[in-house]
Amino acid sequence: RAPRWETKLFVRGGWAGRRQFFVDEDDGSTSVQRADALLTLDLRLAQSLTKWVELFVGVDNVADTGDATFNVVPPRSFYGGLTVRH
Repeated sequence: RAPRWETKLFVRGGWAGRRQFFVDEDDGSTSVQRADALLTLDLRLAQSLTKWVELFVGVDNVADTGDATFNVVPPRSFYGGLTVRH
């Protein structure tokens, strides 16, 4: 937070260590598969323009981590907006 400029930076992160999964194969057997460690990082920057108006931009999953099999995380996404309070 930078009160003088009324700017706010939000940082959120998460980490999951390496994990193993037991996968049923088509032939009836079970195999052990490992998922890599996963780090997620989200950022949001907000700037007050007036007492009632704030502009913001952000990015979720900055590193674009994850996969469709074991680490199901939405891909990197960008957003922005305007908040108006009354």
